[in-house]
Amino acid sequence: MSIQKPFLGGGIWLVGALSLVCLAPSFAQTNPRYVPLPGDVLLEGLPPQRAAAGGSISESAGTQATDRLQRASAQARVLFVAALEQGDPRGLGQAQAVLAPWWTQPQLPAETFFVRALIKQGLHDFDDARLDLKRAIAAEPDRPEFWSWLFALDLVGANMASAGATCQEIQNRFGSQEGDACLGVLHYRSGRTRDGLVLLDRLAVQSSDRSGSSADWLAFHRGEARRVLGQPQEGLVIWLAALKSGSRPHGLRLAAVELLNDLGRFAEADRLNDQRPRSDAMLVQAIRSARGLGQTEQAAALTRAFRARLERQMARGDMTNERPVIAFWVDIEQQPAKALALARQAWATQREPADAVLYGRAALLQRDPSAARALMAWVKDTGFVDQSQKSLFDALAVLAGES
Repeated sequence: MSIQKPFLGGGIWLVGALSLVCLAPSFAQTNPRYVPLPGDVLLEGLPPQRAAAGGSISESAGTQATDRLQRASAQARVLFVAALEQGDPRGLGQAQAVLAPWWTQPQLPAETFFVRALIKQGLHDFDDARLDLKRAIAAEPDRPEFWSWLFALDLVGANMASAGATCQEIQNRFGSQEGDACLGVLHYRSGRTRDGLVLLDRLAVQSSDRSGSSADWLAFHRGEARRVLGQPQEGLVIWLAALKSGSRPHGLRLAAVELLNDLGRFAEADRLNDQRPRSDAMLVQAIRSARGLGQTEQAAALTRAFRARLERQMARGDMTNERPVIAFWVDIEQQPAKALALARQAWATQREPADAVLYGRAALLQRDPSAARALMAWVKDTGFVDQSQKSLFDALAVLAGES
């Protein structure tokens, strides 16, 4: 039996989600996390009349005509997926604007709940996103993509017990292969990397889908599991092969570019980082590549471009791009105090391995034992082991006062 497209289609969104939900700077670190309101976030490039009206398909907040709501949900979903594929959070504001008339309504079709949940998680409103997902599942429990995104949210918050329960539901409802896809990811994210890799590699052999989102999903996770296992070169081979086949999802390309930079293969990273316009994360990697290649003027120009983006984001007050900004403060500007303040704030709601690495690097540079202890608690809770980052986590253990 081939892998059913719905779960793995949802799964590749998961890959993008784990990049997209972490897209944002904060400059007032003592303020609460910014929670956008409909119509006031990330609307660059969106015509004013469309932002105000919630799209031509929505005449007012009181419009509940079924056909208009269906079209609005479909349009918002397209905008969300485009933001995901391009690594561009502006599409989130556009998608939110389209659904503005229904943004707070508690009675909606399952599809609208689902799309609203996707947008909310992208905007870091994780609690409300989970609530909408639960509503969608209650209405239509046999939609695999609903469960896949619930699993994604479990992982974002490092709720491993909940993620395990979600995987069990997926296996019970949709079969062993869908369950194995979920468990493969869960295993390598909770210290059972070899077990996870066995499941993911077996899926790659069994799957008849050699292109599209299913193949992308498997390529990303098979490569990531190998990187976590301490085999970055092997993981990179899988990622580059997928990209050579014509795949262009932002999350997969970003992973490959970042790893190439980490390995000192700057020219290859620069060639692969060819999509325009670049996302914030890709722009930071472009700066790293230029510096590694000794291209001082190019690196300076790219740095100015990134700073200009930060200034615009600060003017908007948005909170949708944390990881690349933290990386910018650590790797480009060497300002770990700013990186640590932002990483600590992000850690309150998103606890992915990539967040842990950035938080940990900033904590070490600032010699912050409390941050190190928080990270060691996360390691114990999740069981996560990243052999590629062993020296980092060993140093954090020492800083935290552990052997």
